[in-house]
Amino acid sequence: MNYIKRLTFVVAILFLLVFLVSLFLPSSVKVEQSILIKTKPELLLKQLINLENIVKWSVWIDKNYTLGNNETKQAVEYNTDIGDNETKEILSLNELESEVELKWKIESSFGFNPFAKFRGLFVEELLMKNLEEELISLKNYTENLPQINSGKVSKQFLAEKQWYFSIRDTVNQMEMSNIHGKLYAEINEFMDQYNVVSDLAPLVIYHYWSDTIVDIEAGIQLKDSVGVFTDRVNLNYIPVGNYVTATHYGVYERIPETYFSINEWMRKNEVQVIGPPWEVYVTDPAVEANPEKWETQINFPIQ
Repeated sequence: MNYIKRLTFVVAILFLLVFLVSLFLPSSVKVEQSILIKTKPELLLKQLINLENIVKWSVWIDKNYTLGNNETKQAVEYNTDIGDNETKEILSLNELESEVELKWKIESSFGFNPFAKFRGLFVEELLMKNLEEELISLKNYTENLPQINSGKVSKQFLAEKQWYFSIRDTVNQMEMSNIHGKLYAEINEFMDQYNVVSDLAPLVIYHYWSDTIVDIEAGIQLKDSVGVFTDRVNLNYIPVGNYVTATHYGVYERIPETYFSINEWMRKNEVQVIGPPWEVYVTDPAVEANPEKWETQINFPIQ
């Protein structure tokens, strides 16, 4: 019995010593590293905010990422879990001439847990090592993505109306993967019925886009106005006027990068957009198998 009492007393003393010493230990650890990545900031940002895509480059396979509340075009915030510790990670993007400097800062809090504070004495070196590997992995992944080539953004004047048959529909995001082909097929069937022939490229107008709903108008361009249409298939036209335009070369999934370039051009040139953008799919993927050669024209009507 005395042995048990002495053992309990020793354990209690040890716990007390651990607690007292922990009061003088730091309650958090901070590490920061940076790296230069040859890419565009919008492409890098896309990799950082796509949480489902993180597994393709992250070396921390056991770390759960959630986005914080401070996402901007220059920074991303993660809330993560490293062990049992609350961890905040802030990633800042600084665009240089041909590269992006990415600064990654990690701050892990131990709270008042004395044992977590003791573990924290050995965490900093491990975090630095893992963070360095994480940055190198992200750099390699991003720089090896297929390259796109966006044509120069410019202002142009459309001198004649551009007629087209179209179907306008409102769909949810889950239906977007096959809605274009479905609508184009319906328009082609209508044109065959009325013997209307056109070899011009299809187009699409996005009247409204949200995380859940898309108001889309898919159309096939015509060389001139025709006298047939229905309640379903409408005869419309792109009006004469000024447009900001650019050409995207590459896969459709990366068209947002060209939109970013257009938006930056319009911001710098202080132009006023007066309608929804429209895209013309110049290249038919059924004819050209190489995605790097797919050409898409993007146009914004302006004053």
